Amino acid sequence: MATSLSYLAPVYNTPSPSAVVAAVPTSAVGSSSATSAIATASATMSMNTASPSVAGAATSATASAAPMMAVSTVKSFPFLYHINILILVLFAIFFVAMLPRVISARLAPRARFTGFFLLSGGGSANTPPARRPAENLQHDEDDTQTLHNNNPFEDGQSMMMPRDVSPVVFGTPGGLGGTGPMRVRSLLSLHPLLGAIANYSVLPGWPLRKLAVFIIYFGIYLYAGLYRNNPFASPYRAAVLAVSQIPLVVACVMKNNFIQYLTGVAYEKLNYIHRFAGRLIVLAINVHALQWFFTWNRTPGKITSEYQTDLVRWGTVGLVAVDLLFVGSLPAVRAKSYSLFLATHVLGFFWFVVAMYIHYPQTLPYFVTAFVFYGYDHIARAARTRVTTAYITPQPALNGGSTHVALPGLTTGWRAGQHVRMRVVNPSLPTGVALPLAVLASRIRAHPFSAASAPNANGLELIIKKVGGSTRSLYSLAGGEEAALNEKKAGMGMLADPEAAFDARRVKVVVEGPYSGPAARFEAYSGLVLVAGGSGITYTLSLLQDLLAVHAQGGAATRVVELVWSITDPGSLVALLPTLREILQPRAAPAASLQLRIRVHYTRAPRTPPPPADLLPAGLALLPGRPSYGRIIEDACDAVRDSVQGSPRGLAVTHCGPGELGSQIHGAVGNLSWSRWKEAGGVEVHAESFGW
Repeated sequence: MATSLSYLAPVYNTPSPSAVVAAVPTSAVGSSSATSAIATASATMSMNTASPSVAGAATSATASAAPMMAVSTVKSFPFLYHINILILVLFAIFFVAMLPRVISARLAPRARFTGFFLLSGGGSANTPPARRPAENLQHDEDDTQTLHNNNPFEDGQSMMMPRDVSPVVFGTPGGLGGTGPMRVRSLLSLHPLLGAIANYSVLPGWPLRKLAVFIIYFGIYLYAGLYRNNPFASPYRAAVLAVSQIPLVVACVMKNNFIQYLTGVAYEKLNYIHRFAGRLIVLAINVHALQWFFTWNRTPGKITSEYQTDLVRWGTVGLVAVDLLFVGSLPAVRAKSYSLFLATHVLGFFWFVVAMYIHYPQTLPYFVTAFVFYGYDHIARAARTRVTTAYITPQPALNGGSTHVALPGLTTGWRAGQHVRMRVVNPSLPTGVALPLAVLASRIRAHPFSAASAPNANGLELIIKKVGGSTRSLYSLAGGEEAALNEKKAGMGMLADPEAAFDARRVKVVVEGPYSGPAARFEAYSGLVLVAGGSGITYTLSLLQDLLAVHAQGGAATRVVELVWSITDPGSLVALLPTLREILQPRAAPAASLQLRIRVHYTRAPRTPPPPADLLPAGLALLPGRPSYGRIIEDACDAVRDSVQGSPRGLAVTHCGPGELGSQIHGAVGNLSWSRWKEAGGVEVHAESFGW
């Protein structure tokens, strides 16, 4: 980005004489001050093109002239070139700080050469997944009465099940081995106060660490625009500053970008930089335009005469385009109509680029840089796209209605915690028509879905909650309404084959990815707490399955694992009980023992009675009320201290769920005592974005 600026050094440095004349009040025309101002501008312009001797004479003439506010004393393009160098230096410092963690995560045995392309690994897309029977849970009326004599939902406190639940132990108690990959500590894990301060929520969705980035960037932006320059008298620099930031704005929103590769920060976590940098661009462009309108308005007929030129007409087109883009990106518009948001983004940016190039061709290198980023992203997306067969199954009870998607043809290539973007090929159209349309549409709009499984021979699995138009259509295509009715009939004994409610349907899908994922390798920590809210369970399930597989091979240092899942109704647990039962099956491992416990909290009065405790697998607890994250994390720290021989390697807490869940987790970690923090080897929090 910075190197391209050197081509632009000769331009946009000083205003033209006509612009200076327009900036002089009409009442001053003919006066000595007006003459001095025009002479100063002419002399300053001459310095940019004349020989050194002439420039020196011009400098002397300028020094004797009266001072004029309309002329910046600093050349805009060379000055902003060095400002962009400063931004790159700050990025380099961040890169160096993150480099050890990135290298450690990338060189972990199960992370090498993975996480970039989905591969078949010998799997067959034509082999449907094995059908999992529905859980046949008989409810005991006495157990239900015991659970609900008091209403735990009134005070938000959890009430334990009739029996205590102990963790399931994998491996050999007291055994050695399983050191795992090297753990590189985060600076925020040095003391609980550091993490609490960095993640303190100043505004909804704005922790202090994000606000600090914004303040630093905004400070540089203001300095670049105001240093020895009056933006309301000489608006050139505001326009140049805005255009110079376009490569950064584009880079921060691309799914395949160099920032993610170098720092390990996922593209969706850079989106906030894209947003506020984009808004600063809009602000600078409007300052540039409004100053000219104000200046021209002081001379009768000046606006009309200026609009006879292509320069002004195309400048206005660019102004309208960037303002249209801004209005379409407002949170209210985006939440109401994502399609409108997308259309205004694409069309607004396209016309802004065209108009700016015609308005001032010297800005071309900035747009070329941005389009290099954009083009590389789409080439990489095409290389990471697969067309395969999916088997979709409705799960009416899970999170208020979800669709299980099995992709047996894709068995490897992704890392636990990553997500893919998927679009269904329209089954009502001929394949030759529907497939190209689906591929094209996936480039424009395809929703991200977290992998619900670690790489395995059965293939990639997704669990997609119906929350919007496309996910509801997928649920209906899977036969969700019919399955919900069949499930009710099966529960009433009116259906001979209860498993018929879960028959899978076969569809063609376009899958792109995998993307993002946690930057850390959790098998490097002594303890792990997985926290999920609602459909966030898909992210934590893949991490848990991957960790257990690594432990079975003797490659994990982890000794304590706690999974906490908050749901609104126990029916969600019943839908995932076969998967959780399989996870909790005891298995041998050459490494030291690993303790695993799963706590499921339902936060509303159940529509159906919860399953009795004696029918749940060992290590699984179903609890009414909201979880106490502070107590859970404290207990995990104590368990790490007691189970690790020698110095513990820290406790990792990762969460996926609504925004308020992250605030609760950070608050709980920040309230840990210093002694408990040290005994566990430090506590680190890793967040996964919820939504897109």
